[in-house]
Amino acid sequence: MKGLKLTVLLILLTMVFGLASYAGAAPIEVRFLFPVQTAGPLAVAMEEIVDEFNRANPDIMVNAIFTGNYAATNDRIRTTTLAGNPPHVALTEMVQAIALDELNAVVDLTPYIEAEGPDFYDDFIDGFWRGFQLEGKILGLPFQHSIPLAYYNLDALAEAGLDPSNPPTTWDETKKAAQALVAHDPSRLAIVSPADAWILQGFVESNSGSYIKDLETPTFNDAKVIEALQFFYDMIHTWNLLHVRSYGEASEDFLAGDAAIMYNSTGSMAFVRDNAYFNWSVGPLPRNTVHSFPYGGGGLYLFKGHSAEEEAAAWRFMKYLTSPEITARWSRTSGYFAVRKSAYELPEMQAYFQQFPQAKQAADLLQYTNKQWILRRYAEASQLTNSIFEAILVLGEKTPAQGMEELQTKLSELYK
Repeated sequence: MKGLKLTVLLILLTMVFGLASYAGAAPIEVRFLFPVQTAGPLAVAMEEIVDEFNRANPDIMVNAIFTGNYAATNDRIRTTTLAGNPPHVALTEMVQAIALDELNAVVDLTPYIEAEGPDFYDDFIDGFWRGFQLEGKILGLPFQHSIPLAYYNLDALAEAGLDPSNPPTTWDETKKAAQALVAHDPSRLAIVSPADAWILQGFVESNSGSYIKDLETPTFNDAKVIEALQFFYDMIHTWNLLHVRSYGEASEDFLAGDAAIMYNSTGSMAFVRDNAYFNWSVGPLPRNTVHSFPYGGGGLYLFKGHSAEEEAAAWRFMKYLTSPEITARWSRTSGYFAVRKSAYELPEMQAYFQQFPQAKQAADLLQYTNKQWILRRYAEASQLTNSIFEAILVLGEKTPAQGMEELQTKLSELYK
């Protein structure tokens, strides 16, 4: 490890002091895959960040390639890697770490991170590392992350005789609040929410449960998992208090005033901020035993198959993207959390929280986060899981107990 660290340090020193001296040398190209539509506002914001890096680092030329979404980005990563022409850096889902490692596509960042000194690692939000750590390796840098939240229309709560300064935080309080909302105005939906495995993980963890024991041991038939799904099922099918919507549909219902409470990602906060005509706040998903919920999102991966100089140049770019100033800026632009602790102390972030207190409310919940569930052969496991969740929660074709036993059996077959 010491030898590897020394190699990394020598490469970095060469990049900083050696390459800059060759005035006539062409800059090192770094291809960066970024999952966003070409014409969107986030693409414009990222282009500005990349351009600023290129101007400040004339020995490097980062070429940002906008790839649409995570699925398209993953397809491109796999295709180019298998063809022997991988990107240098890509932003993609945290849950892709295992697949990329199995493909032998990405560099273990441990020596680079250790070469930066302990302050570099320690300044990242503690929980955000968990999704990128695998068998002693660190496979990615945290970059853009979100958590599931409860959004509250405070005016609607007040109209129903509820205390808008004290929204419900437990399962029992949530049921009672939803009943009061429906009793006051039957035309308004009490709660809207997606019903996928990510949102439901928040309810499972808030019941002290877990989907998995390790990367090849699912625990979907655990009593605490079934109990959490049963509560969600009853809110939908027994008590008619929660209505299933996609993430986008839930935001539309909430902003139209057609729903008083919404469960959604922090990724919707900027949209709600810019369009809500009523007073609103955010809080944790309701708990039964403890507040705990997953974070999702994507990180930066460094790809194998390039020269040492190119790899070091790509690392410099990754460090820049995760610097306190840039992660704070990206947070204010995108609505994702800043990934560095020191970013939250910057004057611009403090001013942002003053103007947008809901963002501070969300950031205060990071202490309760856990990594998104993941198993080996995640694409297959995720597809199976969400299809059975749909059969239970959307279609009402199975009870939670029946569905979780079926899911456990099918997933266990994958890992024999």
